[in-house]
Amino acid sequence: RTFPQHLAQEECSIPAYYLLRWHVFGAAGHLERPLCGSSIEAYQQRGREDDIGCYPHFTCGDDKSPPICAKVLARADCVRHQGTHYVIDTAHSCQNLYFGDRKASQLKNDQYAIYQHEFCAASIHLNHYAVRSRRDFVDKFERGRISSSARDAQLGIADANSRTRSVPTPVIRDFIAGKEKHHSQTNKANAAKSAADLMLLEFFRRDHSQVLDDTILPLATALRQRLNTPTCLDTAWACSFV
Repeated sequence: RTFPQHLAQEECSIPAYYLLRWHVFGAAGHLERPLCGSSIEAYQQRGREDDIGCYPHFTCGDDKSPPICAKVLARADCVRHQGTHYVIDTAHSCQNLYFGDRKASQLKNDQYAIYQHEFCAASIHLNHYAVRSRRDFVDKFERGRISSSARDAQLGIADANSRTRSVPTPVIRDFIAGKEKHHSQTNKANAAKSAADLMLLEFFRRDHSQVLDDTILPLATALRQRLNTPTCLDTAWACSFV
């Protein structure tokens, strides 16, 4: 069912925002980008931490490995100030289910908030493909990031103008081959001393692939049809024919 259908069936109101759980999927052992198929077919292993949660807090900081818990599904007309994964301030005219300090949001202790979160938000999760293959991750990392890009530039990790991050070629070559020589012992991004250290830190705290999760696979066929992309069998046949 669609999200509007879900809201209608569960008799959900429309508060300022919902906090939704996410499942962080790892690289599943892929060094290079898979030649065919979609992400939901190629990456079917995620971290077991996603089953644990972090109650009573819904959101977590960068020191978590992987950074787990929640994404925000918000009404743009209600949110006055938005952080990376959390709401900072909402309009007084909008209903709010949560309280607390930004990265430590908690559910309000009243029947309305408890019902709305349990039946409208807690039953939904987002699949977050934060890593994908090692090659994909290098490409993503070197593009830079929106959040903390200024800090990266100040630390000399990112270019001051483009905010891109450049990692030495030998480090990338070893990393993609699965032969990296070291990675940082800290989970805190602001403790990284170089772009190479930060790249390895961010990869290893997200590359968690302990739990098989193929619950989204029934949607793969519809997704391919919507995107007009071939199946792996189609691609293999074309390659063998040539």
